[in-house]
Amino acid sequence: MPPLTLMVKPASGACNLRCSYCFYVDEMKHRETASHGFMSPGTSEQTIRRALVYAEGSLSFMFQGGEPSLMDAGFYRDWLRLVARYNNRRLPVSYALQTNGFALSDDLIAVLKEGGFLAGVSLDGTRDLHDNRRRTAQGAPTHDQVLFNIRRLKAAGVPYNILCVVDDAVAAQPEAVYHALRPHGYLQFIPCMTALAEGAAPALHPDSYGRFLVRLFDCYEKDLRAGRYVSINLFDNFIRMEKGLPPAACNMQGHCSPNYVVEAGGQVYPCDFYCLDPWLLGNVHTDSFYAIAASPLMQRFLAEGREHPEACRACTAYSLCRTGCKRDHQHGTNRLCAAFRHFHQERGEALTALAAVPITALPRQ
Repeated sequence: MPPLTLMVKPASGACNLRCSYCFYVDEMKHRETASHGFMSPGTSEQTIRRALVYAEGSLSFMFQGGEPSLMDAGFYRDWLRLVARYNNRRLPVSYALQTNGFALSDDLIAVLKEGGFLAGVSLDGTRDLHDNRRRTAQGAPTHDQVLFNIRRLKAAGVPYNILCVVDDAVAAQPEAVYHALRPHGYLQFIPCMTALAEGAAPALHPDSYGRFLVRLFDCYEKDLRAGRYVSINLFDNFIRMEKGLPPAACNMQGHCSPNYVVEAGGQVYPCDFYCLDPWLLGNVHTDSFYAIAASPLMQRFLAEGREHPEACRACTAYSLCRTGCKRDHQHGTNRLCAAFRHFHQERGEALTALAAVPITALPRQ
């Protein structure tokens, strides 16, 4: 078996924010149960034991939501303790936590430091852009509080990345967004998947995204050539592919891999974007990861991810896009394919040239 990366949703869909584009709310329409509650100690223990039996080489736990910081520090401290108890083969184990960064207690930050967690913090560019999309349940803005908590993470020595969701509003201000996020060093831009209202047009149009990528790349290239490397996940992976290396991002590999998600009740799904009733693979209380991996439903999921239309294979941007995430497919093709074609046409040669420039990674914040 290969190394295992396990996404864990300990608070299921529960969250202390009400982001206007939250895809998790949209996914609830496809579930018999709107939320699976909060993970019990028994489910935590079963997840850890099953994962340590199955993994080979290494094991990664990535806590997501909803909002995983709704679980107190004791939950994560117990997780670390159980891993130490059951890790008889002494596998290397790593941890990450994806958070909106709004409510991080001192105790939780201490546990993140203790466990060597990497924190992924959501921050949507400038204050105005962020607060227009990411508000509390009471409608209050969150930008300044998130920045304050990022400073606390840095002071405690917890490494972090920034996650920025790109909708049309963000896409219209690439330079402002880049310069607002640039000081953090490690950036991931996530195309918005949802419409902002029932029946409305998508929140991100391919043309907008294509122009955004071109202008964002210009910022990235300028800094890189000046010796001021700022990591942008998408462009870093493009450069890896230009060098003949495999991309690190799963949606750029050209096929689906098992990215198992364990929900709060122990339910296991094949991917974060497919935590839906039709894709329920099993439960850690009753099923091993060996059985889940061999299940017909898991094999069907992987087979569907290998289907590439001929129109995609003939596309000039295929080497970059590789059809993208299966979740983004509409009528057999990537819904953002026009954006990647535009980027390849406008900056393909510049990307190839940039791949020859040595990159020195930034120290972690």
